[in-house]
Amino acid sequence: MRTKAERINASAQVGRAGLSFLEIMVGSLILALGLLPILQSMGETGRQAGFSRGHLLAHARVQALLDAQESLGWETVAVAEERSLSIPSEAGSPPDLFGVKDGKSYQERLTVVPVSDGLVALRAEVSWALPSDPGSGRPSHVARSIRMISRPDQSWLATITLPARTETAD
Repeated sequence: MRTKAERINASAQVGRAGLSFLEIMVGSLILALGLLPILQSMGETGRQAGFSRGHLLAHARVQALLDAQESLGWETVAVAEERSLSIPSEAGSPPDLFGVKDGKSYQERLTVVPVSDGLVALRAEVSWALPSDPGSGRPSHVARSIRMISRPDQSWLATITLPARTETAD
């Protein structure tokens, strides 16, 4: 037989079989606070993936600009001083970059710089800005590349003096 104290304790435990609404709300709040950083990082990961895609497309565009200009021949880049070149139509249309909706925030530049007689540096640059970037309107993302182009007969090599070769005794 149970004592009176054991019966009271047993009846209190029987009445407390489930969780209260307050306990469920506190648990849900703790779970939500724990998931918040994970959800924020997922959004940031998607944004960074968009940036990566944009940079890949921009670098491919830079290479297309250089290829198109180089295919036009040496005569189009044989210059005595640095100058800008027009974008060749052979390069195709600009890429659809992430977040760029208007042409104002997207720019392409193609420049040629003489290095020596018969050797030039062809420089291509694609720059763009996203609406969410601080100071929007100014390019905040840039893809650039430089390609050295020589006269087809390689005559520029004749102007380079190579160091004298020294013999060493073994």
